[in-house]
Amino acid sequence: MNMLKNLIETANETIASGYYRGTDQIKDAPSLVRAIDESPHDPAIIAEIKPASPLKARKVPEGGFEGSMKRFLAEGACGLSVLTEPRHFNGSLANLKAAVALRRPTLMKDFILAEEQIDCAASLGASAVLLIVGVLPKSRVTPLIEYAHLAEREVLLECGSKAELELALETDADMVGINNRDLRTFGVDLDRTLGFTEGVEVDRPLVSLSGFARRADVQRVAGVADACLVGSALMEGLVTVEELVRP
Repeated sequence: MNMLKNLIETANETIASGYYRGTDQIKDAPSLVRAIDESPHDPAIIAEIKPASPLKARKVPEGGFEGSMKRFLAEGACGLSVLTEPRHFNGSLANLKAAVALRRPTLMKDFILAEEQIDCAASLGASAVLLIVGVLPKSRVTPLIEYAHLAEREVLLECGSKAELELALETDADMVGINNRDLRTFGVDLDRTLGFTEGVEVDRPLVSLSGFARRADVQRVAGVADACLVGSALMEGLVTVEELVRP
């Protein structure tokens, strides 16, 4: 079984367990799109709270996850991304709540397949949700975007190929993302961002996800990406946000 198929199956099991079941309440949230547009850094940095991955477990950082969130924001991140997938990434809704409490734009990053998960994001006050073209039936992409907008959430629509990017640009997603990590193999290549966008006119904020370990990596996609989402390198202490945004 490839990794992506396993992640999708697990996501369906987690939804069925009631993990995302919340309330009908909708909380106001600051705009991640605006934060990217207004960031003094180019590209802007979205710092991710990523407790683990299918390939690597991590210890809770000194000062806890909330301490990491505050540090990332103080160092210049325009917003936070929080993994909420509990089984492969050790994510938690508690971490999402802690991030939202800091009153800065927050992305709920998960394998979202159902409206129930978007309701959860809205009730907890996440600014935006991640939808992934490669894990959704094509017929579900637009309805989930529309549902997120009805719930007053922005959408980052992640693509894993040039064809998926072109499809994404035909939707009303607020942001489009290119994952430099192949979800089938988990291999990383920054040239995915550069290659997928070649000859394509992107009319909204473009976020490059994964593979950023130093300032040179960020600079490599600077002419294409409006923001870089950085998780592993920050969580492992290999680099700081300040180092990533330093001219």
